[in-house]
Amino acid sequence: MKTQFTHTTDSGKNLSRSYLGFLVAATLLLNPVKAADPELPLELGTAGDFVILAKSGISTVPPSDITGDMGVSPITSTAITGFALTMDSSGEFSTSAQVTGNIYAPDYAPPTPVKMTTAISDMETAYTTAAGRTIPNTNNEGATAASDRDIGGLTFAPGLHKWTTGVLVSTNVTLDAQGRPDAVFIFQIEGDLTVASGQRVILAGGAQARNIFWQVAGGTGATIGTTAHFEGVLLTATSINLLTGASFNGKLLAQTDVNVQSNVIVDSSLINQYTLTYTASIGGAVLGDSPQFVLEGEDGTEVTAVADLGFVFRQWSDGSIFNPRTDLNVMDDITVEAEFVPEYTLTYTAGLGGSVSGDTLQTVAEGEDGTDVTALADPGFVFVDWSDGSTVNPRTDLNVMADITVEAQFVADPVSCGIPITLGALLENDLSGSFTGENLIYTASSSNPLIMTAVITPETDSEPRP
Repeated sequence: MKTQFTHTTDSGKNLSRSYLGFLVAATLLLNPVKAADPELPLELGTAGDFVILAKSGISTVPPSDITGDMGVSPITSTAITGFALTMDSSGEFSTSAQVTGNIYAPDYAPPTPVKMTTAISDMETAYTTAAGRTIPNTNNEGATAASDRDIGGLTFAPGLHKWTTGVLVSTNVTLDAQGRPDAVFIFQIEGDLTVASGQRVILAGGAQARNIFWQVAGGTGATIGTTAHFEGVLLTATSINLLTGASFNGKLLAQTDVNVQSNVIVDSSLINQYTLTYTASIGGAVLGDSPQFVLEGEDGTEVTAVADLGFVFRQWSDGSIFNPRTDLNVMDDITVEAEFVPEYTLTYTAGLGGSVSGDTLQTVAEGEDGTDVTALADPGFVFVDWSDGSTVNPRTDLNVMADITVEAQFVADPVSCGIPITLGALLENDLSGSFTGENLIYTASSSNPLIMTAVITPETDSEPRP
């Protein structure tokens, strides 16, 4: 049977500092997070090698799907029921079609008996340590429900939370690590723990099941209702019971028995969570959730690099040019920065006597190239140059590092258009030239754009100007 991880997360938006402060304040007023101080991790010792560990037995109503090792002690393997055990050839462990992992008992071959004695001792130590933690961050939170406190609908921050009663989860409860994936939650419950059918323990802000510990001292122990979902390490003085269809990410460590009924159970030690962090360089921002907390093999959510005015998105720091981007099948932490560069404007216009073809108003990122533009002369005119002195036509501005504004300049071509130019006309327009034999040669420039180089025969009736 293929194991499906069931995990609910929530991530914060990448917001400005002032807006984030307002948002947090508003959220606290509407749905108070139970305040917390840093809590030290709880060491499980070799008990942490097991997803299910019990002293008096483990039973299943098939089919269950359990990922991780199981074990019992001091009771023997006869107290592991419903699993159709198959002994390994080594004699040190058995296996089951319902378990992805090994199953251990004290009546198996050495070194298993010592292994199990040590694991049970470590489990008892972890329970005692959890129960002995002092200075709780909260006491008896939740509404009174018979002899229990109902924490349904509440959100808890990392820290130590204590009840002198039993605890009921009547509706979803949220554990928010507030962006600290290594943050520790410890719940001390002097009574029993009951999760109502169909309800969920939801992880937010990077919280991880491996860092959540529920120490339950009640005579019944912990009961997870049908189709409910639970997260964390359960340490009980008595039993743990998962009802039909419930799912569980964590560890079930009971000082009596563990009973499961067609459940999906995954050892929290085998659940890897990665952090996706998206930031922006000068010139832009990132819209979307950052950081994101994603289970191994799952997908992140979409983020978009948005450039400020005068800038353009170039790429992410890992070389990706996808925008928006969604990181898929995540297998490691990802930290990337959206890189923005200045954006420049290329403007091409035409003077009298022509036009410019191509994109005459271009926006180009710093260091990139523009596209071709061509100066086209009207009939009777020819292209001279661009106003920046370039005579290249067509032109493509390369490796752009500033705004560019140029004009294509044209002059008339009297030869090609058949316009007669006489010495008298030149003199009337106060233009000068030079004689070569009987011909007058005049070369125009952009300062006299209506005359191009021409050969002119002097008129015999022209009078020199004084």
